[in-house]
Amino acid sequence: MIANGIKAAITLALLALCAGGIALFYSHLARTEAEESRHELRELERLGEFAERIREFEGDLRNVAGDAGEFFEIIDSLVSQTEDGFRRVAEQRQRMSDTVSRLGDTVRALEGRIAELEEMLYQFESQRPATAARDTPPEPVAAVESAEPAEGESEAETDGTEPRIYRIQSGDTLTRVAREFGVSLNDLMDANPDTDPNRLQIGQAIVIP
Repeated sequence: MIANGIKAAITLALLALCAGGIALFYSHLARTEAEESRHELRELERLGEFAERIREFEGDLRNVAGDAGEFFEIIDSLVSQTEDGFRRVAEQRQRMSDTVSRLGDTVRALEGRIAELEEMLYQFESQRPATAARDTPPEPVAAVESAEPAEGESEAETDGTEPRIYRIQSGDTLTRVAREFGVSLNDLMDANPDTDPNRLQIGQAIVIP
């Protein structure tokens, strides 16, 4: 009788342990799915912000096109007018000067927008979920030659077996350097795993794959 009670107690304990394990598994699975959902939501928010910046960039381009159209209209007007001589020419020159000034302001604003878009694109690419990276081992990074390039050099020419070295200059970003050397941003980041793209230093040496 006592033995049967002990067996029943052990059986109930094992069943409780199994039920607890199953509950723990499903709890962990639910937390994992919730975290992935939050990550996807953050990515969608970044995409929305990026799309908004692109729309602003398109608006600036339309402003430039409008100013350029006005500029060419002024040129056509100068060619077609023959009366009032220098007085009209002086007035048109003033209008041209104002238009060119506005074009300069708009172009400078566009340069700022382009820099912002480059940084946003880099941040978006660097923060994307690395699902494939978890399944695929990273490619080995080529070793940088021990001899540092002479001061003032931006590149070190090699014989094809050694990587190129580039020194960061004022205004450089990894996106801009990758575009300048015709390599992908991911390849450039893989070749410089210890480089923080948000803390580039002037004169800092990076490897060009």
